[in-house]
Amino acid sequence: MGKKNETLNLNPKPSQNNSNVRAQWTPQQITIFCEACVDEVFKGNRPTTHFNKLGWRNIEANFKKNTGKEYPRIKFKHKWDTLKKDWVAWNKLKGSETGLGWDATKGTITATDEWWERKLTDCIGAIDGTHIQVVIGEDKKIPYLGRKGVPTQNVMAACDFDLLFTFVMAGWEGAAHDTRIFLETIRTNSVNFPKPPPGKYYLVDAGYPLRNGYLTPYKGEKYHLPDFRRAGRGNKIEERFNYVHSSLRSVIERTFGVWKNKWRILRQMPSYDIEDQRNIVVATCVLHNFIRIHDREDEGFKWDELGSNADEGGEYSSSQENMENIHHEEMKVIRDNIARSICGL
Repeated sequence: MGKKNETLNLNPKPSQNNSNVRAQWTPQQITIFCEACVDEVFKGNRPTTHFNKLGWRNIEANFKKNTGKEYPRIKFKHKWDTLKKDWVAWNKLKGSETGLGWDATKGTITATDEWWERKLTDCIGAIDGTHIQVVIGEDKKIPYLGRKGVPTQNVMAACDFDLLFTFVMAGWEGAAHDTRIFLETIRTNSVNFPKPPPGKYYLVDAGYPLRNGYLTPYKGEKYHLPDFRRAGRGNKIEERFNYVHSSLRSVIERTFGVWKNKWRILRQMPSYDIEDQRNIVVATCVLHNFIRIHDREDEGFKWDELGSNADEGGEYSSSQENMENIHHEEMKVIRDNIARSICGL
């Protein structure tokens, strides 16, 4: 009885049904596989959650052409399912789980103001100054001349993150610096300024002094939002903190902008007594709050949501600031801790 001839193939090709062949997925191979899959999606070869037979054949051919590797189809299907699970997990992580988003153009994580606010959980609002034009006699005009050479009253205000004024100090001469008004306000008990409770703080611009209850940005680093739009957010801890600080503190600028846009009388002040002009400022702030509380759909606040509004802010005195800006160690520590938290350190 003769033996049948047998042939031993030392380099067998993997068959489509050989699921025991081990696929070694390098990062480059994964990229090639994903690109092949995307091509087939655009060709219409994924009518459901998986590819049709033509789609899989094209993926296999594309993969072999670009890698020189030939894997069983079952390996490609397993990889497809694994990548889908990874994508779902990533999408959930960057979205509903963390509150973060993804900017595909810049290739960066994005976050809403609400997410940043959670990093500054003890912040109760923002403070800044703004100018409102006044009508005053020539003999009294000089103290009211602001930086633009027109007579104004300098108004200091605080607001919360719902665009509600929580404090307004109106009537200061336009030539008065924000720093002076701020220090006089927080030191004078009779004005009833809502000082932050222990452990809480307001966000203030770099022109204000860093002191307990009032958190400033890091000096010497980018701060204003247009600077970040031009040059990016940067990688330094101080720059990233300043971006968050500026983004949140801009609520006072937006509040000023909505308020000024709403009340034409603020742009065309009548020639009343200066005290009456001051009272008009305060009264319109009260009306601003009333509308915000009782009419959430008011068009003025929708205008703010469209991002079409910002106020220029106030004017600072460097000499006054240098004299008064005693950097309280407690707030420096708080600022450093927040900065590290933002950077995940």
